Amino acid sequence: MDDWYEGYVTDIDYIRGYYEEINPVRMKLFFLAAGLIPPKIINACELGFGQGVSLNIFAAGSDVNWFGTDFNPTQMSHAHDLAQASGAKVQLFEDSFEKFADRQDLPNFDFIALHGIWTWVSAKNQQEILRFIDQNLSPGGVVYISYNTLPGCAPMLPVREWMTRFERTELPQGQPLTTRIENTMAYLDKMLATQPGYFDANPSLAMRVKDNQGKAGDYLAHEYFNRHWMPVSFANMAESLSAAKLSFACSASNFEGIESLFVTPEQGNLLMQIHDPILREASMDFFKNQQFRRDYWVKGPQKRTPKQLTAHLDAIRVQLLRPKDEIDFTLNIIGNTSSLQKHIYEPIIGALADQQPHFVGALRQKLDQKTFNNATLIQALLILHNKGDLIIVQSDTTIEKARGTSQALNGKIIAMAHHQNDLTHLVSPLTGGGVGIDRIHMLFIAARDANINTPAKMADYIWDIFEKEGTRYVKEGKPLETAQENREALKNAAQEFQKIMLPALERLHIST
Repeated sequence: MDDWYEGYVTDIDYIRGYYEEINPVRMKLFFLAAGLIPPKIINACELGFGQGVSLNIFAAGSDVNWFGTDFNPTQMSHAHDLAQASGAKVQLFEDSFEKFADRQDLPNFDFIALHGIWTWVSAKNQQEILRFIDQNLSPGGVVYISYNTLPGCAPMLPVREWMTRFERTELPQGQPLTTRIENTMAYLDKMLATQPGYFDANPSLAMRVKDNQGKAGDYLAHEYFNRHWMPVSFANMAESLSAAKLSFACSASNFEGIESLFVTPEQGNLLMQIHDPILREASMDFFKNQQFRRDYWVKGPQKRTPKQLTAHLDAIRVQLLRPKDEIDFTLNIIGNTSSLQKHIYEPIIGALADQQPHFVGALRQKLDQKTFNNATLIQALLILHNKGDLIIVQSDTTIEKARGTSQALNGKIIAMAHHQNDLTHLVSPLTGGGVGIDRIHMLFIAARDANINTPAKMADYIWDIFEKEGTRYVKEGKPLETAQENREALKNAAQEFQKIMLPALERLHIST
């Protein structure tokens, strides 16, 4: 019989990551672009929430009731601390997937999320996940799943098998797992230097292994050193999820739902000849050599009329995040650069230039109706959103409800930044989600909260923290040596923070 953790790494905490795709507010434009109406989310759940960062941010930033389970007690403790700090509507459990599926005290969920879990757990646990979804997802509800996929991960399968066997058979098991992983990667590097034929036949694989060698042991432990790691093709995933009555809705990954950005005209013509939507999506994975998918699935998809889609689109509020003059009209995706059509994007950006929330319906009235049909408008808004130029804004009522819990959670995260640097997001009640912000900027906020407002004094505040812990400011990839150099660099950073970052945070209603 398997242990309680069933082959999953439990002696190393998972990274404190934040995953924007789990934000139900973000989902709206993606669904409308696929011709689907996004459901109203009242109850949401994350299976295998890890450190609980994403779940707690979304709970604090919205009026959604969030639930979740993770059987790692250390991670559960961290997630519980964040929930206690915010006071948001969060119910966390330390259940296995089987025990969680057996619970009788859970509501039906409108949204269920799994980040990375599917390809890391046993077939038995996959069946328990499907049972939970089948029992607990409301009709019309959405499931978000991210997973390692084929064909892109296929070359890595024998490498991962070698890595786990080397760690298990060639290294002292009394060493910490992170040490054994580091030694495994070091030996793999020596193998690469001998130019093995397998890597010659798969030239991109050496780059992937080199990239993994630069990643932290806690990430590699959960990514490759679980007992179970099996990438799955999109078609097989669709077949598995059909058992829980789920149908593919759309990609949740930025830009990937826009085929023209990823395929050549010749590939696009071939795709047009494929009628089966599952085979079409699987074919896209071959064209892109897809390694990781982020997808929304829906229980009972219902296509709507253009009039219904327009009504839902017009009820969404959007806001320009960047000043008009700072918006770049180019896209750079996987090394391919393309230009945005200015006759499409300039009118939208101009109408939103005040950086205040606007209903899409009101925005539409300012645009040329012949140019901006639903498809054109949705795609333009989606691209601006995915570029980070535009946000989807919640209702004023929700913003006000979330203001206190957001502020409380931000205060907790900023307090934690005094002694750690791996929590990299604060919550905005405007978007219901997280905003990326590094440790130094969090400490600048802490200085302001302590009524330390001049750049020089803010620099002294942070240098005092850095000096005690032996940290140095890194400039152009190199740590600065002297106290004077560090103070001067921090002072310049504080000036830039006050000029650029602080106004942006204020527009996002981020405070502590």
